[in-house]
Amino acid sequence: MKKIMFAAALAAAGLAFGIESANTVGFNTRNIAQNKWAMVAVQFQDVGTTSKNLLDFIDNSQLTAVTTVNMDTAPKLMVFNNGGYNIYYYLSDAFDQETFDVDFEPYMEEFEQLIENEDEEAAEELYDSIANLPKYHLTSWADGNGVIVSSVNVDVGDSVWFYDVNDAAGVTVSGEVNGTSSFAMPCAKNYNMVANPWPTPLALENISFGTTATAANMDNAARLMVYDTVAGGYTMYYYLADAFDQATFDVDFEPYMEEFEQLIENEDEEAAEELYDSIANQPKYHVPGWADVNGVVAGVTGTIADVGCGLWIYLPTAADTVTFTK
Repeated sequence: MKKIMFAAALAAAGLAFGIESANTVGFNTRNIAQNKWAMVAVQFQDVGTTSKNLLDFIDNSQLTAVTTVNMDTAPKLMVFNNGGYNIYYYLSDAFDQETFDVDFEPYMEEFEQLIENEDEEAAEELYDSIANLPKYHLTSWADGNGVIVSSVNVDVGDSVWFYDVNDAAGVTVSGEVNGTSSFAMPCAKNYNMVANPWPTPLALENISFGTTATAANMDNAARLMVYDTVAGGYTMYYYLADAFDQATFDVDFEPYMEEFEQLIENEDEEAAEELYDSIANQPKYHVPGWADVNGVVAGVTGTIADVGCGLWIYLPTAADTVTFTK
């Protein structure tokens, strides 16, 4: 009881996400704009497991369900699975197939007899007379056929897409905080939709590979892609063998700046370029590590993904284990 009360007090104070000890529960709400795709991180787990039912942490009270005929405009969850997506829709008349199947059992003999007699019209009328009862059409998450789904299992460290064409929404993730300080995540070759396994901001220094080496060029590099819901694009980071250490170079180049600027002023761009390159091409400014889209060292400090934000990991050559640490 004390542990539960303590967690509740932390949550009320807005601090639950910062607690790292085992069996601590917390939550995080990500506010998502109308008509914007957003990657939502799974950063909590069900107590005693490393997984959770995705549908348990969606605050449905903030969503507007639509009918099956308007399914395309429904709030959507897209879960990345083996290179493709499983898509789920929030409907006002999702079909409760499981309950219907139980209730229809007494009619099965008659139904099968009609099918055997090739009286498909009568069979359809019998089926619909039961299936169209309001009690089987409920507000719920459903699959692409409009059938209710009660469980969509995801693991801590996964992320999913959320989209609502009609309304802004708050997607609340809750559960037990992962109590480890290191979390190894198997990732397949090519694209992996993942998240920081803790409800804390993510920095590049928190990510390492098991066997993936730094690459000589961007096309062959492992990379991270963080989706920007405002701009609608990705911020990219590349794992390069020769990332340019711009910050150190700028300090070292300071004594040459007056000469460099004078060459530029004299419109001797060739000489200015030679001067710049004579310093910049020194090996000490080309180091292995994470770089931005310009090949410049992205640094090991600073947040690349906020709490609740998912990201892509792309491995161009082979599967690997990606380890997150705190």
